[in-house]
Amino acid sequence: MPNATTIYRALEELARRFEVLHQKFSEFFEAAQYMGDRKCFGPIVKFDDHLDRNCFTVNFLDKTLIFRFSSALSETNSPVGTVTCLEPNPDDESQPYDVLTISFSTSGKIYGIDKPDDFEDPLNISDTVTAIFIVSHCVYLTLRKGVQAQPS
Repeated sequence: MPNATTIYRALEELARRFEVLHQKFSEFFEAAQYMGDRKCFGPIVKFDDHLDRNCFTVNFLDKTLIFRFSSALSETNSPVGTVTCLEPNPDDESQPYDVLTISFSTSGKIYGIDKPDDFEDPLNISDTVTAIFIVSHCVYLTLRKGVQAQPS
């Protein structure tokens, strides 16, 4: 167990870096909204800003997803941001379904999701292409959930 001074310093650092992490989450939201500019999606995707409550929602067709921000400490006591994508549970609103959880550093580097083969650059939380990929991936996972294989 770490000593009290180590814990205090880690929390002090997290408090200083929280604003940086929250700003990266805001940039993720701003970048993801470009998904609506794509001709193939256009009016079928809508974003709602709730950044003051550390989240935003994405409505795609008949699906709603909640992207929630939180902060944490890594195993090395480095401050990280966490984005959890949730799907509301119609039977119990207090128990949404987990879709995906990723974490990111203060530089924006993402952990917890593999980079697609057709991406050249590393995934960065505030990059437009990365943000659209993450939101699209979560929508895809939600749409695929519970679908049984169909005979061909």
